[in-house]
Amino acid sequence: MYRGSTKLGQLVASSSSGSYSVKIARQKKGTRLNVYAKDKAGNKSRTKTIKVQ
Repeated sequence: MYRGSTKLGQLVASSSSGSYSVKIARQKKGTRLNVYAKDKAGNKSRTKTIKVQ
């Protein structure tokens, strides 16, 4: 998870369902966070931008 080019956190999914959670510091309202997944082979998903409410 990134805020701009600053890495805020990362996690390797550990469950067979692929679910995960990442704990990061509280972000200001309106901050845009970028999230993507990368598999063991290095394939990267599309980046999803999330706006903090």
